[in-house]
Amino acid sequence: MLPWLVPVGKGAGGRNERVRRLTDRDDRTKWLVLTENASWFEVIKAITNFILFQLAWFAAVIGGARGWPILGVLPAIVVVAIHLGSNLAQVKQEIMLVLGVTALGAIFETAFIALGTLNYARPSDIAALPPIWIIALWFAFGTLPHGSLKWLSGRIWPQLLLGAVFGPLSYLGGVKLGAATLGEPIVNSLAVIGCGWALALALIFQMANRLRAEL
Repeated sequence: MLPWLVPVGKGAGGRNERVRRLTDRDDRTKWLVLTENASWFEVIKAITNFILFQLAWFAAVIGGARGWPILGVLPAIVVVAIHLGSNLAQVKQEIMLVLGVTALGAIFETAFIALGTLNYARPSDIAALPPIWIIALWFAFGTLPHGSLKWLSGRIWPQLLLGAVFGPLSYLGGVKLGAATLGEPIVNSLAVIGCGWALALALIFQMANRLRAEL
């Protein structure tokens, strides 16, 4: 017989014991409730968001390497448009988040350039500023906190770890495709990017949580 179905005595002691066992049952079966409440539509949205962002990343990096910045801008706009269209109930919140992430990304990219951490193959007209295609990528990245990375919300250590590891890996991928070069020594540049992305990802989720609470 399951523990929470074992007969208990009458009176206050019995009632308290029954409450305790019901609480234990709720804790043990919480994951089942979450699974039952999970919407297949939300799962499909998250997977679609992930795939579309990866396509936008490849388009932007290849376009940046070959001097076709528009190849990065247009897919990013499509990613954001699809995301907003599938989140009409929170569209104001999502627009503010996307714009906030874009602004934050511009600050971090400018800092990376100023520190000599990386140099883009085809910089913008103003050498100290990042090219438009990398800003477009941050624009598209703004859809991820409430998209494919929604599971990271409220989990500060995974946020820091994911940013510290996958941030540098993303830039290494861009370097391999010819979109940028890393400053010497490369290990130091990757460390700076890792620290920057760990901080950026944590700030992005703080922004997302605050917007969710305010709107």
